[in-house]
Formats: sequence, C-alpha cells, structure tokens
Amino acid sequence: VLGTQINAILATEDRKIFKERVESIGERVAESDCAESVAEARAIAKRIGYPVLVRAAFALGGLGSGFAANEAELDVLCNRALVNSPQVIVDECLRGWKELEYEVMRDAQDNCLVVCNMENLDPMGIHTGESIVVAPSQTLSNDEYHKLRDTAIKVIRHFGIVGEANIQYALDPNSNSYRIVEVNPRLSRSSALASKAGYTDEISPALSPALRMVNEGSVGFDETWSLLLHGAPRCTDYVKKLLGAVEAMDHGDISKAGPVLMRRVKQLGMCDRQIANYVGDLTASEVMNLRASWGIRPCVKQVDTLAAEFPAQTNYLYLTYVGNEHDVPPLRQEKLAPHKDSLYDTAFGKGVLEQAFSRANALCLGLYHIGVEYECIKLELSYGASGIFAVVPKTAAGHVFKRSIVLSGPPVSQTMLSTACTRLAARV
Repeated sequence: VLGTQINAILATEDRKIFKERVESIGERVAESDCAESVAEARAIAKRIGYPVLVRAAFALGGLGSGFAANEAELDVLCNRALVNSPQVIVDECLRGWKELEYEVMRDAQDNCLVVCNMENLDPMGIHTGESIVVAPSQTLSNDEYHKLRDTAIKVIRHFGIVGEANIQYALDPNSNSYRIVEVNPRLSRSSALASKAGYTDEISPALSPALRMVNEGSVGFDETWSLLLHGAPRCTDYVKKLLGAVEAMDHGDISKAGPVLMRRVKQLGMCDRQIANYVGDLTASEVMNLRASWGIRPCVKQVDTLAAEFPAQTNYLYLTYVGNEHDVPPLRQEKLAPHKDSLYDTAFGKGVLEQAFSRANALCLGLYHIGVEYECIKLELSYGASGIFAVVPKTAAGHVFKRSIVLSGPPVSQTMLSTACTRLAARV
C-alpha cells in the first residue's frame, strides 16, 4: 500500500474508532453508535433521541440510509441496512445543517495543502452525491472558512493520511457549532470535482509542444492548416495567434522581423527547428543563436506546490518563455564546471541549467506545467541507473503536460548534462 497506512484507512472507516480518534483531539462528530442488530439500534436511538439517521457501515454512496422519526421507521431502515452491511450506524440527526467539504493533501514530510472547499446547495439530509455542489463555498464567513480549514489539516495529520483526503462537515447555520461527518482517505467524486473546477479557462493551451511530447521526431504541426481548421470549426484564440505568427515569418527574413515576433512564437510553443522550417533559409542552430543574441531565453520557474497558501521552497522547476526573471538564480561563474561554450549555454543562458540541475527533481521544458517527454526514455536507456530516469507521457484535466528531464540520485555529470540538453535544446 502506497501512502496512507492501512490502519489509518481502517480508523476512518470504522465509525467507533473514528469517533474515538476525532474526540481525542478535541473535535466533535455527530453523536452516533454502531449496532449489529435491530434491538441494539433501538437502544442507541432511545439514548440519542429521535429523529435519527440510520445508515449501513462500510458502504459507499449512502447505501441503505434514511431518517427515522420513530421506532417503526427505525426497524425498517435497520433491516434494510443490515442486508448490505454487518453493522448499522445510528447518528444524531443534523438535517437542515449546511453540508461542506474540504479537499486536503498531505505528503510524507507533513506538508499539508487545502486544495479547495465545496458547499452543497442542499442542506444535510440529501446525499452529497445527489446534490449540486459549488466550489468554492459561497455562504461561509471568513472565520468559519478558516476554522474548518484548520480543523481539516489537524484531522488529516492526526490520522496520518498521506495523499489526498476528503473531509465532510455539518455546520449549524444558526450558531458556530459544527460536526465532522466523515473523512475519506482516498480519491473520491469530490476529488474529481476539485481537480477540474474553477481554473481550466485560465490556462492557455500549447498544441505544438503537446505534439512534440507525444510523437518522437515531431516538431509540431505541418502546413496542412486547412485540415486542422476543418477539424476545429470553433477556432481557438491560440490557433488564431499561431496562424498569424506563421504567416508573419513564412519564407521571410526573421532577422528583420525583430525580437518581438521571435518572442511571440516562442511563447506560443514553437521550437527552433519549427521556426527554421517556416523561415526556410535558416537551421535550428542559427535560429537559436539569433534569439540568444536578442536575449530571448526561457526563464527557470519554480512550481509552488502549496498554491501560495504558505511559503514553499520546492525542487520542482520548469522552463518557460512566459516570464521575465528566474525563480532560481543562475550559479556564479566560479561555481560552474569548466567547459567550452556549449549548445545549452546558448539556448538557456550560462549557469541557468547548472543551477536548476543542481537542485531540481524535475526540469521541464514547456510553457506552464511539469511534464514528460519521450526523449527522456531514450536518455534513461542510455544512462541507466546513473541518475536520469523518465516518466511516461500523461495528460491531466484535459491539458497535455510538457516534456521534462527528471533527476534522482547523485548529481548528474557534465557530460550527461551536456548530452541531455543538446538533444532537447533544438526542440525547446
């Protein structure tokens, strides 16, 4: 089992253990108890007081759950629930309270991040899977939001969850009282919503780097623009901008066009070899030297794994032309390994990659995201266990990830670094 330990999973699924663990850190769950027979359920309901919520233990999606206002309704619900589970849970009735969820992530070093919070439009009493959910919450005050957020982090740390977790709350709209309903130490439907809600329209697509990532030897789109547009009747702003840039430099003197056009096409994701093909009378190396003379080089940016919620110093870096300064400063001249002027110095700037490689887990060549490249697999085959390994291409939330070299183990040698960058530089 990777990440969360089995005993932590069991503690969140067993309602009796869960209640004891939550109350041990001063938090409250809905008053509840477990029963293995109808008679036990009657005794629990009498102690808690009607109405009560009855549901099957170890069941997903609210299977066999319902509200009982009296003993007769309790008997019906218990008999139904015990068919699907060896235990039935009798809970305090929180019908009418606000239902809220927080998506939380924690790593093995105890760094925690609240990905987002969500609010059900329907109050407690309607299963969250059957309700409309809004992210982020709309009716919480600032104090309520941060109180529940701090509680979510405290709970996930207490249970020792490593990875993603979902914590659900019931909040009394007439007071500051709240209850922890449950903790799901896994990916859930709420996780799927949190991974997609709210940001996808803020990220510009980059189609050419995506093609170079997937297809070995590809440098991007060929000149069959009519076929591309026929398959995409609603032309995106990205394609319109790319078409305009291609028309501006097609079989022309790009040196006369100046650095503005060069920077524009680099920001749109075109590699040096692709630019050379459209210009017609330059090689990829000459295009690279030309943009280097104009000072057009990618910036090294650091991935903020905590989304600006807390200061984060991570070893996850990527290269982008959409930026004005490095998050990681280049190494000083005296710290550079001795070597002749090389291809990657021209492509990226002296000292930039050495600094990035000296501390990076992932160096990414693309516009916005950490990503992968088939080229890295060939590097892995070439160097084996010497420090470079690759990750297979993936997509996330509909956005194709860019290429990267992922480093592990001891620092890579100058020769390995030079070879890796030589292979990739013309495709940046």
